[in-house]
Order: sequence, then C-alpha cells, then structure tokens
Amino acid sequence: MTATAPLPPNAAPPPPPPARPTGGSASPTPSTATASTAREAFWPIRGSALIVTIIACVTAIISIVVLVRRLSDAQLLGLVLAHGPAIVGIPAAALLSLAIVAAARCIGGAATIQVMGLRAEGATATLLLWIAAFLTCVLAIRALW
Repeated sequence: MTATAPLPPNAAPPPPPPARPTGGSASPTPSTATASTAREAFWPIRGSALIVTIIACVTAIISIVVLVRRLSDAQLLGLVLAHGPAIVGIPAAALLSLAIVAAARCIGGAATIQVMGLRAEGATATLLLWIAAFLTCVLAIRALW
C-alpha cells in the first residue's frame, strides 16, 4: 500500500489510474456478460421475486382464514380429512416451490440450465426450476399422505 501526501489547498486532484484490460477483446464496450450482470444487480429485478412470494403467501393465509371462519368445525374437519392433500397439500407445495425458486433467484441471480444439449436461460430456466420443485413437493405429499 502506498501513502499519498496531502494535497495543497488549490491543487487539482490527481487523474484516476488508467483501466487495465481484463483480457479478451480490447474494445471499450462492455461484454454481454457484464451488461447482464449489471442489469441483474439492479435490486427491483431481483427483489421482485421476493415481493411476489410475500404477496402469494399473504394471499394464501387470508384465504385459509376466510375458509376457516365460514365453515363450522365439523364441516371443516370432514373436508380436510376427505380431501386433505388437495386442500392443504397442493397449495402448500405451490407456495413452497415458489419460495424456494424466488429465494434461489434472489441469492444467485439469473438461472441457466443445461441438460443433454438443451439450454434454458432466464425466465425459462426459472419456470423449469419451479415446475421441478412443485412436482417434487407434490410427489412427496402423495407418497407420505
């Protein structure tokens, strides 16, 4: 680390050091990887998945509260016992898979999937991850209920 002397009161600040090339082409325009990273770093794009998850969970909770208040205890118990996986399991699997994919998207950024020569990026990869998480949760509910 180098030490710098304080500047005199009327002196201009020193010019910034020249940028070092990072390899690849020497063109001054940013590469597509840098541009997409800068776009993903903007918080509303990444934070919107978290906002959608929160809204979906709040909506589910309100719907459950309304359902519980409108039905009598005997009706609700009979309904849940007869159709528990459909009433509780499927919506819970959808919300859980949405929360998992949204958290992964917020933490890791844009998703990219490559399977047997097929490649999916961006929203398509996120949708495929949600479908895989949802099917996993539904199969687990089916196996355990």
